[in-house]
Amino acid sequence: MFKFDDNLRYGMPPHFGGFPYNYSYGNIVYEDCTSLTMNYTTERDAIEQYIPDVFELLKPEVSVSSNSAHGVGWMGGGHYSCIALTAPVKHIKSGTEGSYMLILWEDSAYPILGGREDTGMPKVFCDIGEYAKFGNYASLCGSYNGRNFIDLEINIQKEFTPDEVAAAGVMHLNQIGWRYIGNFNKPGAAISEPTIYPVEMYPTAISEGVGKVTWTKLTYQQYPMQAHMIDALSNIPILEYAGPATYMKYKQALRGDLARVLE
Repeated sequence: MFKFDDNLRYGMPPHFGGFPYNYSYGNIVYEDCTSLTMNYTTERDAIEQYIPDVFELLKPEVSVSSNSAHGVGWMGGGHYSCIALTAPVKHIKSGTEGSYMLILWEDSAYPILGGREDTGMPKVFCDIGEYAKFGNYASLCGSYNGRNFIDLEINIQKEFTPDEVAAAGVMHLNQIGWRYIGNFNKPGAAISEPTIYPVEMYPTAISEGVGKVTWTKLTYQQYPMQAHMIDALSNIPILEYAGPATYMKYKQALRGDLARVLE
C-alpha cells in the first residue's frame, strides 16, 4: 500500500509519488514576457476593506498589470497569461513591504493550482487573449464564456532607447499573498497565513503612454463564481491615473528561494 514519506514533497494527487524538495525547484525562468501596467489612486476606505489587518496600506493606489509569458521553464517552454490587481502594503510585524495581490487571473489550470496551494497567490481562472498591438496602440482583455469583464489598453507615447532600458536595470517585485485552505466540512481554516513570493524582471524593451482600464460587470448567472469579485473590484473608484502606463518586454525569474511565510 502507498505510504507517505515525510522527507518528500507531494502535489495532488499525492499517491503517484513525491520528490525531493529544494529551493531551486521554485527558481523558475520565463524567457519571453510582455506586460502592460497602469496605476490609479483611489479612496483609502474603498481598498482597505479588502486588505487583511496584519498589513498597513502604504498609499491608496491600485496597480493593474497583465503578463503574457512564453518560454515558461516549468511548463516545458509553454505559455500562459495573467492579469493582476495589487495595492502597496507593509506587513506590520516584519516591516516587509510589497504588492498585496487582490486578485490574480490566469488562463491555465497548472499555474493556478500550484500558486494557490504552495504560495498563497489569489489565483482564479479567466480567458485572456494575446495582446493586440497596432502602431502605438496595444490592448488585452479578460473574459469568461465570451464575455469581457476587464479591458486594458495603452496609447504609447515614448519608446525607451537601448541605453534607457539598460539604465532601468533589474526590477524587483515583492508579491504578497494570503495562503488560505479552509477546514473540511466545517467553518474556519486549516491554513491561513500571509506569504511573499519575490519576482525579478530583466527588461529588454520599455514603452510609456496613457493607459486605461475598463470594467464590464457580469451577473451571477453569467459568471456564478466570480461575479461578486468583479463587482467589488469595479466599484473601487478610479480617482486619477498615477504616472504613465508601461508596456514592457522582459525576462522574468520567480525567486522561489526567497518565497516564505511572513511571520
